[in-house]
Amino acid sequence: SSGINAEWPLRPGTSLLLEPEFRFFGLAVKVIHDELQLKGWEAPSVLMMYQLGIAMSSLPHAVEEKRSIEVDPRTYDYHGSNPTKSCTYKGYISKNMDNLIANQCRGICGQQCHTCWTWVCGDCCQHVGCHRHDEFCSGPLGYLHLDCATARGVLWDTVTDQPFDC
Repeated sequence: SSGINAEWPLRPGTSLLLEPEFRFFGLAVKVIHDELQLKGWEAPSVLMMYQLGIAMSSLPHAVEEKRSIEVDPRTYDYHGSNPTKSCTYKGYISKNMDNLIANQCRGICGQQCHTCWTWVCGDCCQHVGCHRHDEFCSGPLGYLHLDCATARGVLWDTVTDQPFDC
């Protein structure tokens, strides 16, 4: 076993993140992203803020009733039998959309299939680093897993010679 999904104990300060007062942090980060359009690949600190926002929006007090799987429409531009856009940063496509969705869009920068974050890797393609990162985030602690919260696979412990693995 690679140990990617190993459960880590909660770190000091993590309990603060579980406080109800922080329930809108994820929404605040989304507003910052949408309004300022800061690019995660241009500044690791911005990517870390986005990652913390994602983690906060996935906590029990922030998660409401899940709807059926929603897919960001931009994903269809890059995947399926007739993609209309090309990948950047060594990205790759999936010809089988049903399989991609069944696997929660692993490897595409974003929160499962709900959103495609072009500000991380520049497109909605699958990327080696993003796929590795998704594996780190799929364990029992989810987005609070230390390797997930620190963007392991994308910002550090990368497998390519790029400064980040997109």
